[in-house]
Amino acid sequence: MFTLILSGNFTAKEEFLEVFVKDHKIPTYNIYKFGDGLKISEAREIKKNLALKSSDNRLIIVGENPSAEAQNALLKTIEELPEDTFFIFMSEALLLPTIFSRSQVVNLGEVDLSNLTILNFELNNSSASDTIVMVDELLSKGDKDLYATLILSLRKKILALAKLGHSKDTKRGIATYRKLLKYLVLTKTNNLNSRIAMERAFLELL
Repeated sequence: MFTLILSGNFTAKEEFLEVFVKDHKIPTYNIYKFGDGLKISEAREIKKNLALKSSDNRLIIVGENPSAEAQNALLKTIEELPEDTFFIFMSEALLLPTIFSRSQVVNLGEVDLSNLTILNFELNNSSASDTIVMVDELLSKGDKDLYATLILSLRKKILALAKLGHSKDTKRGIATYRKLLKYLVLTKTNNLNSRIAMERAFLELL
């Protein structure tokens, strides 16, 4: 069938799963749930289970932060899923680009800042006008603590990229992090407007 990556808060994800199971008539005995930090041994178990024929639909659920080895072991599996099988990753954190390219991202509930445009923004290819539009879009979310939340989310993203060995993206993320942190301090000490602070930080990185 197909593979989904869920993005959003925990409650929304659980509600989505409940509806998904009912809509696709997946019996309880055909739901295989794996917790956080999926290991390669568990990936092999998934492949073994899927090699067996089933008369009903099946669902494989993988928790957060599966190991890179486990993801690589599952690439061919999710690329050639049987017609009776669905695959769901419960979080986009630490997923390899090759997994993303074979999956559909489903955004649920509250916005997950780790997946916002600003954290995946290609600064080297953006213009000043693009930057201002991007900041305006983010601030329209109405989160009064958005700037601080954004910085914490970016820090999490940098750590994930570093663990995956993406040195170029990690370096760019650190540069962005430093600029945002610098202007966050100014919003607290000099009452600098958050909108202006975010724009300045990103414009300086162009």
